[in-house]
Amino acid sequence: MGAREKVILIVPDRGRWHRSEKVKWPPGVIVEFLPPDSPELQPAERLWS
Repeated sequence: MGAREKVILIVPDRGRWHRSEKVKWPPGVIVEFLPPDSPELQPAERLWS
């Protein structure tokens, strides 16, 4: 697979700043948002409880 054929998967939370129409994801980036109310999928958040 060449460098131009690579695909990047980003899994952000549903923060307003991630879903804004102003966010322009580059080609080759696939964005899959976390389901709503899914703290168990964000274990790092427990560090700042």
